[in-house]
Amino acid sequence: MKTEKTMEQKIAGLPAWAQEHIKTLSRERDIAVRELTEFLDKQTPSKVFTEHYLAPCIGELRPAQERVYVHPDYAVVMEAHDIRVRITNEHGNTNNESIIVQWEDIGRKCRDVALVPVSYNMVRLVSKERMR
Repeated sequence: MKTEKTMEQKIAGLPAWAQEHIKTLSRERDIAVRELTEFLDKQTPSKVFTEHYLAPCIGELRPAQERVYVHPDYAVVMEAHDIRVRITNEHGNTNNESIIVQWEDIGRKCRDVALVPVSYNMVRLVSKERMR
């Protein structure tokens, strides 16, 4: 019965330049993971953030969902498929009692934008030209 070689045994069988290259890549990856973790841990939580649903890196002990906090400025804007969406706190309301979602077409390329219910608590914004 043939036993499977471990990763270390496989790497040891490579030429010296390949072993050194793998060590360099491993060090760079470890530094990148450490710096990303430090960056995420140093963030000041705010009510405005982006969410990233990514599988954790090998060796990274974080959940699949990451929050990257952004400065709680006037608005968060996203542009895609000829539509611009702007999310703000209610204008002039310092108590932040409501959220305003505003959408428009970009450059008047798609005159109308439809709000299409998708499921409970979810809608999709679609330009008239892209509706099926």
